Amino acid sequence: MEMGRQAVSNATHKPDLNEPSQQSNDKNASQANPSQHATKQLKMTLDEAHLILNVKREASLDDIQHNYDHLFKMNSPPQPKVDPKAEAQPKKPQRRSHLNKVKPDTQPYSHYLQSKVVRAFERIQAEQSSRIETEKTEDVPGTDQNANQDAQSSDKAQNTESSDKTEKKD
Repeated sequence: MEMGRQAVSNATHKPDLNEPSQQSNDKNASQANPSQHATKQLKMTLDEAHLILNVKREASLDDIQHNYDHLFKMNSPPQPKVDPKAEAQPKKPQRRSHLNKVKPDTQPYSHYLQSKVVRAFERIQAEQSSRIETEKTEDVPGTDQNANQDAQSSDKAQNTESSDKTEKKD
């Protein structure tokens, strides 16, 4: 009897109105800053990306690229060794017991970790590109103001020079 009541209660449950809905999150995403948009799109925070690549926030893109290359290479599958003598000779049949053994000289690799490294690098690149875009948009009005200030200061300098010349003539 009790389980039946609980089932009815669960079926008629209305979500709490205080909880944000997915639709409102989607509407607010367009208004969010580029960093939040990149986090949502790539499903990784900037701090997590720095931890994966083992770099500090202040690290240059060259240092980040170096760590990315190293981690990507270490998690890549080993390249098959090509022996010219082996290609010339026919292959000998192997016993089943030898097929299951792993050679000790092979290094372990992980496609999962390699994917994480790639996504972390993409996240940092997205953050830096959005930062560059915001700096460009902020610099455009700033350069106009600087140009106006420079023009005003040069006008003042010319006015003082012309007033000095008129005083000398008098």
